[in-house]
Order: sequence, then structure tokens, then C-alpha cells
Amino acid sequence: MPRNAPHLIIQMARMGDLIQTLPLIRVISAQKTVHLVCDYQVQEWAELLPGIETIHTVNTQVWRQRSRDESIEFARVIESLESELGDTRLPSAEKVYPLNEHPVCDLLAQLAGSGDAGRYLTVSLILLRSYLHLLVQNRSWNRVHLGDLWRMALGRQLISPAPVKSSARGMQFAKEIINPLIDNENGHIWAIVLGSGGKYRRMESEIFSQVWSRIPESIRPGLVLIGGKGEQDLAERFLATLECRKNRVLNLVGRCSPDELIGVLEQMQWVIGVDTGPLHWAVATGTKVLGLYFGDAGFRETGPYGDDHLALIPDCPDYPCHPEHAVRCGYQCRQRFSDVNTLSQILQSLIVADDSTSVGAPAGFRLYRSLMAEEGVKYVECQGGNDSEFAIFINSLVRAVFADDRCRVAGPGFHDFEQYSAPHAHLETVESLMTRWIDEVRQLPWMMGIPQKQQETVREMAIARLSETLCEFSFSTMTTTAPVC
Repeated sequence: MPRNAPHLIIQMARMGDLIQTLPLIRVISAQKTVHLVCDYQVQEWAELLPGIETIHTVNTQVWRQRSRDESIEFARVIESLESELGDTRLPSAEKVYPLNEHPVCDLLAQLAGSGDAGRYLTVSLILLRSYLHLLVQNRSWNRVHLGDLWRMALGRQLISPAPVKSSARGMQFAKEIINPLIDNENGHIWAIVLGSGGKYRRMESEIFSQVWSRIPESIRPGLVLIGGKGEQDLAERFLATLECRKNRVLNLVGRCSPDELIGVLEQMQWVIGVDTGPLHWAVATGTKVLGLYFGDAGFRETGPYGDDHLALIPDCPDYPCHPEHAVRCGYQCRQRFSDVNTLSQILQSLIVADDSTSVGAPAGFRLYRSLMAEEGVKYVECQGGNDSEFAIFINSLVRAVFADDRCRVAGPGFHDFEQYSAPHAHLETVESLMTRWIDEVRQLPWMMGIPQKQQETVREMAIARLSETLCEFSFSTMTTTAPVC
């Protein structure tokens, strides 16, 4: 291996997950050279990420299909993939971080690891993938953000990510195109992200339009509409139903390059949208956002990552829920966001408020503000109650599981169990959680090209760590003396 071999992050998901990788990129790039593998469709976005030296791209959809073709020998698949990478073929990496669970990601990890699975097949990777499976079934108790989970599972301490910035060209584009909207005293310009990668996470354009129309003209900011190239119809529907002046609405849906859009987002006072890529890129620029979360979009996993952003959620005991449950109930939690008068009142409160801390949630909703803490991002309810002790407790345990040396880890860990009022009361639930987590470890799909025996060994090590966690927790419910490791 070369002396200065880079660390390689493999992130094959869409632009939203790409920007959620920023906390991990930040901590690795502080000490090591970082290369990134992503899908070719998000290359322009990847080029805006700070801390990346080299970007390698592949066609994920094509290679997903090829990797599942059992008639093709594994060695030929690897050879063909390496050939496609051409001049940008992957370097021999010191460490590889395959963040997605699908064959293409694993194939790329093997290429970069030069056949040494030990560079990426780790206990932490098994725990990470199985934990994400666990969250699909029930995420109501989780308090670990996806960005922190990736960083934490790979043994990295938090370093606040540097903001994403546009180029001089992108900044100039934004200033020139936005300037005509600034005709009020405060000069505020807001943006609404109309689209979403998933149809069940999308709100109707007509709702956004009616909400905006109900803001009094005397305080209504200028507005920029944002969306992808295939979402122009959403902007047309918004404008067709708008009941206020249209000369202070700028339609940029599908009309900006990534660099230009970053320049635009930098100029906004607030950006509003559902859980979607452009909303998270707005957060990365430092612009404040109001995220609208419902159904299976859990704000604690994919909420705004940074200080003083807002997440509005339905006051529903089942939120966030499994997608199948959301379909069965007809996404009733999303229907609450059809109350345009209530949503408009929230926006008006943000316009006139000195800061977001003075804004509360109306009936039927809960409003959370994001805060950066030592262990990562957390969410505090605005003008409301505190988070449950049990949820905080469970996530101290989860964070401790991912720590390399749990008995000496800084921050929440096993030594903190005695601070809770009645840890023994949670024993049955913790046992159930750990049992289900162990089951998910056993049920993970096998990774391509790695001997099954080698994978079984790493899985047993992961199960041992979870079993030790349960044992140490059980011990802590009976004594205040910290376990000896």
C-alpha cells in the first residue's frame, strides 16, 4: 500500500444523503486525504463538498443490475467495473467506508481495498448496517442523526462541518437574479423547495401557494421557487393558484446548476421544504431552514444538521411510522399540513420574530429546534416539554455500542447509566432492543466476493459486542459500580 494512501468514502445515494455525509468527510479530511465515489448523476454536487481531493463516478443503476446477474462470474464483474473507471480508477485505499448496503458499494470497496476485506469489513460496518435495518421497523426511540451515525460508527469524533460555498460565478449569478426581488424594507428573500425524491414525502404545490398568499403583503418576503429539472409542473401549479403579487416570485425550478443554486441558497433568510436534498444543501450553506416532516420521514435521522434550524412535525403518537402503516392510514399526518392558515401563521411568526426560539407550535403540531452538542446534533422542542428520559437513555447506550473502547469513551457511555432515575425499569425494553439488533446482524445479506467464513467471524464479533452491552447494562441496573473491561 502506498505510504500516503487515501481514505475512500463510497456514497452511492442521491444528493440528500450525499450532503449528510459531510460530518464524516470533515473529520477524515482533517487528517487524511479523502477520495469519494458517487453516482455520476450527482457529480456536480459532489464537486461542491469541501475536503474531497478526488471524485470517482459510476452508473449505479447499470452496475446494480450487473452485480445481480448470477450468470456473470464475480471476477469478471470486478474486472469490468475497474475498466469502466478508466483513468479515474480507484486508488489502493488505507481505509474504505462503504456507506450504502448494496452490491455496487461492496464491489467498489473490494476494488479500493485491493482484495483486503479487513480495510472495510469491520464490526462497526456490521453494526451500522444492522442498526439501519432496525430503524426501518421502529424509529420512534432513535435520537441519532444519520450524519452522526455514519461518523460515529466509523470511530470519528465530531468536528463541525465547514459550510458549503458557491464559486465566485455562482455567487454573482445569485446576486444578479435575486436583486429585483428586494424591494421591501427588510430585503428578506425566502425560498420554497417544491419537490421531493419520494412521492409520499411531497406536499401539493397548491398548499404552498395558499400558505404564501395568506402572508400579509406588508411583511411578505420575496420568494424563490426551487426544484429539480423534472419538477417544472410543480412551479406552474404554484403560480397558477397564487393569490398575491407574482412579480416578487422568482421561478428557478430546474433552471440552475448546482453551483448557481448554492449561490441562491446562500442569499436566503429562510428555506422551507419537506425532507429533500435541496433543503439539506441549504442547511450546509448556513441558511436557516424550516423542514416539514411526516410519515416515515423521521426528523431525528434526517433533520436539518446544524444550529437553530426548525423541524415541524405532526402531533401524532405513531410518527415517525413504517411506510406500510402510513399507507394504511392514508398519510393522515400529512393531511394536517393542508391547514394553510395554521402554516401561514407559523411563517408569519418567523418573519416578525427576533429569533426562532420565540416561535411555538400550533395545535396539532410540534416544533423542534436543532442544536449542535458535543455528541452531534440534537433537537429540542420549542416552548414545549423535554425529551423522554428513556429515549435519551437508549441513545446513550446506542452511542456506547459504536465506541471502539466503550469503558473509556468520552461523552455518554456505560458509566452514565446510574444517572437515570430507574435504569432497571428499562431492562426489559433494552433486552428486546438488543435481541432484535442481534437478529438483524444475523439476517444481513452476504457481501459479494468475501468468503462467508470471514463474514461470519465479523458478525459474531458484532453480536459479542451487543451481548456485552446488554450484560454490562444489566449489571449497571443492580449496582452503581462501573463494569470493569
